[in-house]
Amino acid sequence: MPLVDVCLISGSRPELLRSTLLSFHSQLIKNLEVKKCIANVDLFGGDERSRGECINLIRSYFPNVEIFTPRVPNLTVAVKSVWEGTTERVVLHLEDDWILLEECSPERFISALDDKTKAVKFYFKEKSRVLELDQQFDIDWIRKKVLGITISKKPYNRHGTSPGFFDGDFLREWAKKMDLNYDPEKQAKPPWNPTLFEYVSRYRSKFILGTKEAELICDLGREWRDGKRLTKRVVNGRSEWKKEME
Repeated sequence: MPLVDVCLISGSRPELLRSTLLSFHSQLIKNLEVKKCIANVDLFGGDERSRGECINLIRSYFPNVEIFTPRVPNLTVAVKSVWEGTTERVVLHLEDDWILLEECSPERFISALDDKTKAVKFYFKEKSRVLELDQQFDIDWIRKKVLGITISKKPYNRHGTSPGFFDGDFLREWAKKMDLNYDPEKQAKPPWNPTLFEYVSRYRSKFILGTKEAELICDLGREWRDGKRLTKRVVNGRSEWKKEME
């Protein structure tokens, strides 16, 4: 079993982070040899007191940890910073609003990383269309349209930032090629950052399904967002958050 770096992107939402860390540690991370954790805790969804709670939670799970606490929240800066702080061959990337639904063997993920597959991800229900397309790899299409009608389409390897195991060199090169003007995930797809897209699309992203149900992780962020009456929209490759009017 290789040493693994753990990356964690977190807001100041201890109620979510607590569930995330408990589920992943008890069902996966306890069976990993973790070299270090690199985390970023933004002031998103909470105040400095909430951020302090999150920092204490992270330190309770990872004795060897580096934590970034920027003054201004910025998702792309957060992801770039923690990814560039990794050194190991294998990296487990986590976000603070997902829970792991069943116990997982690390070998099942790490053994799937190879020369062609640089990301091995936990399957979640919003990816159901992927199963229809390929049954295991994250595939999307570049479509050419005329008058709103698709006249041709070309498949490409799609990559995202949901939880998963990554080849460390691949992740660090992704971080190096990031444009801070766009969200990390959006710019890995056309048309926002052609240099990055050309690089990441050379390699595959594979989904691992659960052994009990297909869904292996569950997104807690959607329910949290609804409870706070927040809406998210993407404008020019960047996410914007807005509170709904009463």
